[in-house]
Amino acid sequence: GGPYRPGSGIEPPRLLREVKADYTDEARRRGITGDVLLKIVVRRDGSVGQITIHQTNVFDETKPDENRPPYTWANKLHIQTREKIIRRELLLAPGDSYDRYLKDQSERNLRRYSFIKEVRIEEKPGPGNTIDLDVFAQDTWTTDIAPNLGFSGGKTTWGLLARERNLLGRGRTLELNYDSGFESVGRTISFLEPRLLGTRWRLKATNTDFNPGYNGSVKLT
Repeated sequence: GGPYRPGSGIEPPRLLREVKADYTDEARRRGITGDVLLKIVVRRDGSVGQITIHQTNVFDETKPDENRPPYTWANKLHIQTREKIIRRELLLAPGDSYDRYLKDQSERNLRRYSFIKEVRIEEKPGPGNTIDLDVFAQDTWTTDIAPNLGFSGGKTTWGLLARERNLLGRGRTLELNYDSGFESVGRTISFLEPRLLGTRWRLKATNTDFNPGYNGSVKLT
């Protein structure tokens, strides 16, 4: 942030054309003259230089209160988001013309994922007329295990839901659900790929096996 001053490839402004006000004789007699102040704001429209990804695990071990068990244990169990998953959501690449809107939209792209806790993109002057970007992203805990137990009419029902919302750090979701009801047993497995083959297509596949019966579906949106 801040003003860009001459140096490092930035040239000082130079006068291209001067336009002097043409006052009428009547205006001059009545003293209606003066100077016109024109303020021009020049946007930084240099090209994007280096893009650096700074990742933080679920707990920030640079903080003394998080650099101890059980927080460090959780970090070891958690598979951190792969850098290429973060880079694929960026709408700017080295060599592109810098655009503040695309920078902000890149932040929004990353925030929509449930496995990203915090994200921000900071800009700074780079060599020449380039603008370097620093991307800061922190993971959140993505493994959910939820057992359930019920009683009715002297019978017991139970089930277990296990879900991983960032499978192998690739942004995919895998969910397993087992449900033992009063008269049937159900087993469901579902898989979600939010960016099929790197595109904007979203794939969700679900398979349910219950006694008696079977159901499966594949949705592409």
